Amino acid sequence: MARTDGEQNMSGIGWRDRRAAVWGIAGVFAIAVQARVDAADFRVGASGEYTTVAIALSDALIAGPGPHRVLIESGEHVDSLNFNVTGTRDITISGGWGSGFVTQAPLPSASVLRAGLAAPVLRATVSDQAILTVENLTVTGTQGNLGGGMRVDVQGSGQLRLRDVVISDNTTTSLFGAGLHARLVGNAVLDVERVDVHHNRSLGAGAKSGAGIKLSMVDASVAWLRQLDLHDNRDSVDATASFGIGMDVSASQSAFFILEDARIHDQVTDAPSASGVGMAVGLSGAASAVLDRIDLRRNNAAAATSGNREQLGVTLSDQSTLRLENSLVAEGAGNGVMVNANTTGSTRLTNLTIADQTGYGIRFFGSGGLRRFANSVVHNAGLTVTNDFSPGTERHHNLGNVLNGVDPQFVASGDYHVSPSSPAVDAGDDGIVSVAPGLDLDSQARFQGAHVDIGAYERVAERVFDDSFEGDAP
Repeated sequence: MARTDGEQNMSGIGWRDRRAAVWGIAGVFAIAVQARVDAADFRVGASGEYTTVAIALSDALIAGPGPHRVLIESGEHVDSLNFNVTGTRDITISGGWGSGFVTQAPLPSASVLRAGLAAPVLRATVSDQAILTVENLTVTGTQGNLGGGMRVDVQGSGQLRLRDVVISDNTTTSLFGAGLHARLVGNAVLDVERVDVHHNRSLGAGAKSGAGIKLSMVDASVAWLRQLDLHDNRDSVDATASFGIGMDVSASQSAFFILEDARIHDQVTDAPSASGVGMAVGLSGAASAVLDRIDLRRNNAAAATSGNREQLGVTLSDQSTLRLENSLVAEGAGNGVMVNANTTGSTRLTNLTIADQTGYGIRFFGSGGLRRFANSVVHNAGLTVTNDFSPGTERHHNLGNVLNGVDPQFVASGDYHVSPSSPAVDAGDDGIVSVAPGLDLDSQARFQGAHVDIGAYERVAERVFDDSFEGDAP
């Protein structure tokens, strides 16, 4: 399938190609590090050599380049870590280890790292070509004023990797980052997979953002987050305003942000003014963002009387670019999606399902650049999609193949898959799909029928199962 002009690159090469190139380089570097022979384990717990994580980590950091592992025995560990990883050091902090450190339970709740202090549980700077990996661990209990559970600055060509981590029940009196606050500078990399961030809270007065995650990116930094679950994060009643309660991302220069396969739901702001309640993204310079397979629901701003109160709010300027696709935005307390795009770059919103909003389903402001809103459902909004996308004009400012004000025949209330008779089935524009065959919000292949379906979900055709019962795939 040939790409249209709307499916070309974000900044010189396609975003999937760029992502592959970035992680290919990272993989080669990781292999080179793993080949070193000075690796050592530093074991923390009743059957280990260390009684605290902090002491074990201190020894690991002076033991040479590594790779070194700080292995944490199952149980609760009270500690507050503040450290730097520099040079070519490779440090892994790993939880869930059993007595004797022979077996590891693949369960983040097995090892709990708790602070209970006015400082982050984990405060780190990763610089030069160093790598810090945190895996299979729960980070909780901080009462910080510099950010909550985790505060990490990644600089140079440093890498921060989070795997199977829970960041929960942390509070902060700073303006943002009660759960995770990460700042990327230079060629820094943030690599996140299977992370759950919930019940973190920003306390005190001021304009709050990113109670779950606050991410700041500049230069040529790259962040790739997938299988992320953000829920039940909250600001305080003293906040004067709030945005991006689940996640707030700011990226500038040539920074590249990717979020795939994520759930952002049930955030709450108590502030009188709120925007981007679920997620807020700000792009400038030549920064680019790809949001693919995102489930945004029930992020609430019940006390807000001003602001857009949207589930997702995006601001673009300069040459920045945005791609939002294969995503659901539903059950919001205000607008669904709000995009303010004064950019010479591109804004592509494709295969979205936007439903059950009390305000606008989608609103678009701005001028310049290529703008596209297509293959999408807008249903049961208090106000229908605005006409800021003028169909038929130059540069593809269009509403191509959109079901707006037409019943898409969802399967049931709260279930936004479509029935077999839905007008969304096989009704999309195949040429607008970014990469063939692509994946829908269920991570199943597009083009189950003659053409791509409209909306976040692809309808799976009826088939006969091995047990001879017929029916639809769930």
